[in-house]
Amino acid sequence: KNDIINQLNKVGVKLLFAWNEYLKVLNYKKLNIKPNQFIDLESKSKVFTKYNDFIKLPKKNYSLDKDKKNKNLKFIFGLTSGSTSEPKIVVFSQNTKILRSLHAIKMYNLKKNDIILMSTPIYHSISFRLLILPIILNSTCVIMDKFSSKNWFNTIFENNVSFSILVSSQVDMIL
Repeated sequence: KNDIINQLNKVGVKLLFAWNEYLKVLNYKKLNIKPNQFIDLESKSKVFTKYNDFIKLPKKNYSLDKDKKNKNLKFIFGLTSGSTSEPKIVVFSQNTKILRSLHAIKMYNLKKNDIILMSTPIYHSISFRLLILPIILNSTCVIMDKFSSKNWFNTIFENNVSFSILVSSQVDMIL
């Protein structure tokens, strides 16, 4: 826990997207950011900013490209899968995440009325993109709690999902 806090402070993190329970366990008071800069993906928190409220804020409040001087500003921390060793923290630059998201919008012709499904774990790079897309588009993101092929199909039909990205293991489970 302290390693994560130290790394987040070292790079000057501005916003932290996480599940409510993780935010509580992280001991956010040791971080150099205010509680309203923690974005609760479950929108349950009474202390942190709820994701549903966050995406309604004017873009100037959280614009991902505000820092024009430093396009490689550290933006998102994730974890490797741990398939070959212990999971490690990976850091993506702000510019990389913005460009990947903008490319996805153009490539898939995404629009404001799209409903985006995030079905991979929150720490996965694809999940980051699927969270950033609705922020840029001002659209809706549906976050799956746990993936299974049955849950995936049900979530798509119940929420009229129009876009998602799957990893190969998820495709195998669906097939």
